[in-house]
Amino acid sequence: MLNELPEYLTNLKNLSHLYLLQHTTWKKIPQGIGKPHFLRTLPICVVSEEDAGCGIAMLGNLNDLRGSLKIYDLRHVKEARLARIANLIDKRGLRKLILGWSTSIGDDDDFNVLEELQRHSNLKRLSIENFGGDRFPHWVSSGLALPNIISISMDDCDHCEHVPSFAELPCLEKLNIESMMRVKSMGSGMSSYRSLKKLHLKRLQNLEEWLEEEVMFPCLEMCIEDCPNLRRAPHSFPSLKSLVLDDVGGTGVVSITSSLTSLASLTIGECEDLVLLSKACLLKNHQLEEAIVYDCPQLQAFAQNNNGEEVDVVECSLQELKLGGCPKLKKL
Repeated sequence: MLNELPEYLTNLKNLSHLYLLQHTTWKKIPQGIGKPHFLRTLPICVVSEEDAGCGIAMLGNLNDLRGSLKIYDLRHVKEARLARIANLIDKRGLRKLILGWSTSIGDDDDFNVLEELQRHSNLKRLSIENFGGDRFPHWVSSGLALPNIISISMDDCDHCEHVPSFAELPCLEKLNIESMMRVKSMGSGMSSYRSLKKLHLKRLQNLEEWLEEEVMFPCLEMCIEDCPNLRRAPHSFPSLKSLVLDDVGGTGVVSITSSLTSLASLTIGECEDLVLLSKACLLKNHQLEEAIVYDCPQLQAFAQNNNGEEVDVVECSLQELKLGGCPKLKKL
């Protein structure tokens, strides 16, 4: 498999578009590829150990880049000044930026490098992968720095203890937080995301509390996976249409589902200590068409009212109900 570009490509002085598959494990991109200042398409820039992280500097004059750019193996950039030379802030045509460190090793250099990788305010989508700092620089959540951002993803940032508040971002529609193992609580303004439509929390295995009492953002889809210690969570999501809870603490499930009224689809699975579900899951959601419950070994009653009495499932609006792996479930 080709994983290095030949050096002779640097002789193509009229090169304006270089298409590379981002999922390929590229080891090296020739630094000279950046000599044509009018290069417009460069999907990936690999920072190699061989050039001691200087390869990122080749981006400095490529201010006509458009579309998507992934900068990979940033762990080799040990000096923040090299990240500054990349001059991302002047690349007006970039709409999607992926910043990857390849391995998450706690390192203060990562924070300094990320701080210098500020992008132009036209950016629409930002992903940060394997970042090794213990906190994020202010620009990643600043409405002044990212006024047009619609999607943010943070994955495998294991050394960060807090999820930034993105409440300043007026256009943010999709937020994905994944594999941040040190995060124990969330909150601090998450309730005021004005445009958020999709929220995905995954593999936050030490997350215990989501401290907001009421969430007012217009979130239509929410998926929480592999958060087995979540015990406290908001109890009001007034616009939620689709909810997936997979491997979430039982009290967290009850807290989230107890006051919902707008669901059309509900999936609950692999919640090992979930015993009871409130009637709100079925009866208060008048548009609920699909409910899936699976692999909840302690679940005894699928629907109960506030007095602990069983509720007849035929009273709800369900069109499709799927159950499996709930051996203690006594009655529908």
